[in-house]
Amino acid sequence: SKSNNSIAAKNPLIGNLNELLAVRFSHNNNFFVCGFSHGFSIHQVQPFKEVTTRQYYDANVELIDMFEPDLILLVGSSKNSNFRADKVSLWEESIDGISRELKFSSPVLGVQINADFIIVATNSTVSI
Repeated sequence: SKSNNSIAAKNPLIGNLNELLAVRFSHNNNFFVCGFSHGFSIHQVQPFKEVTTRQYYDANVELIDMFEPDLILLVGSSKNSNFRADKVSLWEESIDGISRELKFSSPVLGVQINADFIIVATNSTVSI
């Protein structure tokens, strides 16, 4: 039987999000965010609960990071139009959308956010 603490047990929409591509915890480990082939979801750890789920038809979220459940960095793949591989999108839950985008000349290989900085790595640069 499925554990009551599994994402699938708590989220009947999980099948609609398809393949899990990335998982990251918040800076204080109180939340985690999951990137899927059709969107992303935010979860609280204790007590375990889903905070939100965002689904898109064509939005592979292959890199993801979060500072708080309100600030999420999203990077997609080159094959989709919602989140591209050469762009970091800053999702703000309070406005229910993307507040800023950082564009790069090559695909983003890594992202990280903290209280003061957003760090982005590509093949040729590390930007802070």
